[in-house]
Amino acid sequence: MKRILTYATAVATMLCIAGCSHKEPIVQEMIPGISLQDFTIEREEDIKTDVTGVIEDPETFLTGFSIQVKSPDDARTLAISSGAEPDSQVMLIDKYNNFERLLFCGTPCSWNTGDWIDNYRFYVLGSEEYENGLRAPVIHLFNLQSETHITYYGPTIQNDL
Repeated sequence: MKRILTYATAVATMLCIAGCSHKEPIVQEMIPGISLQDFTIEREEDIKTDVTGVIEDPETFLTGFSIQVKSPDDARTLAISSGAEPDSQVMLIDKYNNFERLLFCGTPCSWNTGDWIDNYRFYVLGSEEYENGLRAPVIHLFNLQSETHITYYGPTIQNDL
């Protein structure tokens, strides 16, 4: 699992998720042979939310999210439950405590980190497990201005949990 996350983190850094290709040589020193060509765009779609609402008690609500990252302008919070429970989810919360669930998955998926690129773009890194015992790193890139969600998958590797 650690190797998958290192791999996905390195690729996310290398991508800067949209145009910081100057970091690629640095990442290739960290993980020899890594290349953006190792990841493919699996889906490019409009951002979809399956649950929305207003948080009445933000402090209690956020206790279930081990990762909470504010956007650079403090207008939104990216909240990630990173697998403490069997289910993982990713929420976007605005400064008025309105929330949208952007990603949800049971035990085959885990999201382990995420960050903002700017006030409107952010990424979530994790992995997905397949029935054959293999796992693949995954990068979700969200752009709130264009309302798009792009999913990148890396090569499968043996699950070493």
